[in-house]
Amino acid sequence: MKVYLVGEGSGDIGYRNHWCEKTLEHIDVDGWLQPVARNIRPTETLEIVAQARDRLVIDKTLTRRTRPLPHGHGMKALLAKRSALLNKCDVVIYMVDTDSSDVRRWREIVSEITAGFDRLDGNITCIACVPMSASESWLMSDANAWDQVTGRSEGLPTAPETVWGQRNDPQGNHPHMLFGRLCDAAGVPDNRDIRFLIGQRSAVTTLSTKCAQSFVPFCNALLAA
Repeated sequence: MKVYLVGEGSGDIGYRNHWCEKTLEHIDVDGWLQPVARNIRPTETLEIVAQARDRLVIDKTLTRRTRPLPHGHGMKALLAKRSALLNKCDVVIYMVDTDSSDVRRWREIVSEITAGFDRLDGNITCIACVPMSASESWLMSDANAWDQVTGRSEGLPTAPETVWGQRNDPQGNHPHMLFGRLCDAAGVPDNRDIRFLIGQRSAVTTLSTKCAQSFVPFCNALLAA
């Protein structure tokens, strides 16, 4: 199954065509979302094509065809679907953080993405991936994954989807800040590599239990693809 994956940054979807000093060649480096997707469908090979959201650009022809333009994340979701179709993919996944612990905001973003997908015809499965409160919430769900990767799981939130705080408060409970402090306490860097390893080792059953609001719909949609 060929999957077109659109995400926010390198921590989410990794790097494409990255120069590796060790092998002296260009390679693709995954973020946390690729191994999580593969864990959901472990019995088959997923061919994943990743694209950064800010690289999806609208053109005049598409603008004329889709007026009025989709609201919010709908426009980028439409562009993601078009690019996935051009790449002959079976599935398109559009990932963005909720950036809120309010379930109403989560529903609003999912609705925007779905509306964008619906504006373009095409035989492809379209999936919204919208972690609450942020992707770090999913990545702070599995204590076993943290024990395996960092040797330390103390301090993980019991309800990671509801964790929230000021984005720029280093001692606050915004998921970005809390994740960084947990990495510091474990003596590991807060970077793409750690996110990849934690995502790779996070159990689907644990994510489904700890992040039932946002992970379960994504998981079910990918299972049904």
